[in-house]
Amino acid sequence: MSSYHQDDDADDQELRAGQSGFRVSQDVADRLKEYRQARDLTVTEVVIEALDHIADEIPHAMARAKMPARVTPTRSRFAARGSKGPLKGTGPVQRWWQPTKDDKAVVKEMAAEAGLRGTPGILIAVALNEFLPGGAMHIAGQVRRQITSDETFEVPSDLALARTYGVPREVAKMALMQLQAEGVIPQDPA
Repeated sequence: MSSYHQDDDADDQELRAGQSGFRVSQDVADRLKEYRQARDLTVTEVVIEALDHIADEIPHAMARAKMPARVTPTRSRFAARGSKGPLKGTGPVQRWWQPTKDDKAVVKEMAAEAGLRGTPGILIAVALNEFLPGGAMHIAGQVRRQITSDETFEVPSDLALARTYGVPREVAKMALMQLQAEGVIPQDPA
């Protein structure tokens, strides 16, 4: 039996002639579908928007996509150990886009800049996760921009972020944790 499961999602219905695949998390796949349908865009158009969104900060986007270390010793001379898993946004859900030959060349160049030679699909997943509304990485990006552009900006609570962005409180908490992990906002006192 094939591992490919066909559903009624337009992202999976077209035959794959001339298309390139990439894998994302279920959350990113759901946000991609919602964003695409709300704006009447193709997956290819959304992928290009997302890649354009991170184009000027590819190394930073890749660093943000890394899961924090499992063990981060305090007051230690030793480096943090372990990782909690794959890059944020990547996952098992297959999606397809139809890049032109020139698009493929640009994405390969961007992937090489990210240190992902031969695996541009990972860069696409990371870009979509940062770009698509409704996810923790997207919210963290919005707050990060506000903090860097306005020194008087006060970081809202997770509840306020959840209400502002229309997401569950847990997603807002993950956005704040991401900003703490990046050192953009201070860690909560223990």
